Amino acid sequence: MPRFIVKLADDEYVEWSTVVDAPLAGSVTRAAACHEWGEPSVARADRRGHSQVEGPRVSEANRDRVWSPEELIAGNRAGPGESELSLDELRAAARRASGTEEANDG
Repeated sequence: MPRFIVKLADDEYVEWSTVVDAPLAGSVTRAAACHEWGEPSVARADRRGHSQVEGPRVSEANRDRVWSPEELIAGNRAGPGESELSLDELRAAARRASGTEEANDG
């Protein structure tokens, strides 16, 4: 299944799995995202809110559409018991997972 870079906020990115409908790990900065997935992929995420990094190609209409973070995370299962988290809750959980909660707070 496809995996994507999702831009949650300025300088805050996660790798998103469509299998688990949640981030695969904690959030990273733009510099770390560029190191991990390459600047062209991160630049696409900057423009569109997302960028596919692995898996079968998604439809061109969905691939090129600009998505807000709220649209991209809708229906996520990132919370306890696979519950849906709001964007703020998801960002806080991703920061905790990466150990940067206080550094990126706000």
